[in-house]
Amino acid sequence: MIYFLYGDNQFQKQKYLKEILIEIDLNNIQNYADNSVSLEEIINYCNTNSLFGEKKGIIISDHSLLINCKDETKLIDYLNNPNPQTILIFNFNLTIFDQRKKIFKAIKNKGTIEQFNQKKDVFLIVKSFFLDYQISDNTIQLFISKTGNDLNIIENESQKLKSYCSTKTITDVEVELVTSVYNQPDIFCLLDAIINKDAKNAILAYQNIIKYNDDSTKIIALIANQLRLIYQTSQLYNLGYDFSEIANKLKIHPYRVKLANQKKFIYCEQKIFELLLNLINVDIGIKTGTIKSENALELFIYGNN
Repeated sequence: MIYFLYGDNQFQKQKYLKEILIEIDLNNIQNYADNSVSLEEIINYCNTNSLFGEKKGIIISDHSLLINCKDETKLIDYLNNPNPQTILIFNFNLTIFDQRKKIFKAIKNKGTIEQFNQKKDVFLIVKSFFLDYQISDNTIQLFISKTGNDLNIIENESQKLKSYCSTKTITDVEVELVTSVYNQPDIFCLLDAIINKDAKNAILAYQNIIKYNDDSTKIIALIANQLRLIYQTSQLYNLGYDFSEIANKLKIHPYRVKLANQKKFIYCEQKIFELLLNLINVDIGIKTGTIKSENALELFIYGNN
């Protein structure tokens, strides 16, 4: 069996992954998360049966193994004639994938392809948590406004809400009484403070974000992505594209385009370039060991004041 899972909705992907592998012993599951092992070695392992005839799971989490595939023919040959005792899973964080590739077509022909995208799915996922309950769309929106988009938090809060309700009807009253408020950090608050050279509020915004994500390098990448998005949105908008066309061209949700477009009036292109250049230097410093990752963002904030 072959599965191709991709998208940025980690919660739904992991849930689906567990369902696929539920009957396989953990000792028979191999995860290849980097390219230290060649694709040929993985294919050979796929073709090798266990001594006791048990099924095994193989998870490939590094998409570069496919993008830079030197053994494409061998992989396609395997995909066309897979080992029935092996469950091969491609599990990627990519939000899009080139469906014209021969490998993708081979997977589509013999396996199952599932896409999991966070922005598109949140409302429907929350609704699925309350399938046995009478709850209006407006009440679901109220629930999401309190929990944010973190699906782990949403699942926990939905269980708490259902446990509290003595009937199968959930209204705004129950949501207000039971559901905790999670103040999700806003990356734009941090960007605004950096742009305005407001080191004090920038540090406060950074400390708020770090509570939810203790990896400062990911926060740096997030800032860079937002700056690039603002620049790209500004350029395309000036060329005459509307929000839906920009969203389609950049493969992102229209709401992100709307937010980015609002910021283009605040962030001049020259300043964006300066910040991106500084972020590149910080990233190089982290990778070469001249800057400690835990101090990198604070140095970046003070360096732009």
